[in-house]
Amino acid sequence: DINPLHGETHYNLAQISGYGRWFRFEETLDLFSMVYVEPAERLLLSSDGSLTRLLESLYLFPVEVEIKNHRMELIENVIAEYLSVSPEHDAITRDIWLKKDGKRLVYAHSVFLCAGQSKDFLDKLIKGDEPLGHLIRNYNLLTLRDNWEIGVIQCREIADDLGVPSDTAMWARRYRLLANPVSGSGITAAIMEVFAPDVIKADFRL
Repeated sequence: DINPLHGETHYNLAQISGYGRWFRFEETLDLFSMVYVEPAERLLLSSDGSLTRLLESLYLFPVEVEIKNHRMELIENVIAEYLSVSPEHDAITRDIWLKKDGKRLVYAHSVFLCAGQSKDFLDKLIKGDEPLGHLIRNYNLLTLRDNWEIGVIQCREIADDLGVPSDTAMWARRYRLLANPVSGSGITAAIMEVFAPDVIKADFRL
């Protein structure tokens, strides 16, 4: 698993021009001045919109979901603090791949607060037939992404899934997702997304 807050346990932050850390949204201009990233790739990293829709626009092909793992458990204290909720709540932890025509594009690790979500939505989330972006649109949820950061990581588990060397550098982003209907409760989640090298190249010197 990958913890979107305490990732040092599960992955290594790679060095970007001597800096091995996450970069906040307001630092992206400085970040992209240090290392070249193609315009379309910068959009994938820095957009606060639906990643599913961006991928489908880029590849002109429907995005599919491959579920690696999901479980329901009490939310961890550090995640509860990050989401500004009580640690007494249940949460769904989900690890998936977003794929195009069977090819793995983006690895997503998410922790969803169960409170405030309908049973129908939770069932669909666990079943995994649809990407999260599709569910949000189908339920007419208004979204906000904050606590947004990007960086470059190395992760053996993800590299193994992609069939690339374990020290392969991969771009990643993490954020808090709030998605609410016009009235009532909605989604509160911590999300981390890791992009396959074929989607966003991270071939600069580490």
